[in-house]
Amino acid sequence: MVKLEGSPDDFKQFIAGIIGGLKTPPDEDCQFTVGVARIDPSGCAAGSQHSCGGAAFIWAKRDGVWQEIWGGQEAPDCDTMEKYSVPATIVGDTCLDAKKQGHVDYPR
Repeated sequence: MVKLEGSPDDFKQFIAGIIGGLKTPPDEDCQFTVGVARIDPSGCAAGSQHSCGGAAFIWAKRDGVWQEIWGGQEAPDCDTMEKYSVPATIVGDTCLDAKKQGHVDYPR
């Protein structure tokens, strides 16, 4: 948790819950890790989870509760990012547009 220094306490607790709430034990050969790349003051964060493979995740605080709103190995989907008003500082330059079936600039 040292690396989360300066982040909100409720976000630290949320990340600790991800680590502590594993439904199956991690593979003995692969350490389970959660990385946090960016936290935005608007109540959104981006990071990853790894254990013998991994994925990117975006978390958002809604109604006072942090939750996972997207996880995957591609760019995040535009509709979800817009639904949760995720800032470009978290999403990045592009998102996946289902209607156009490809990457588009974010925000659109």
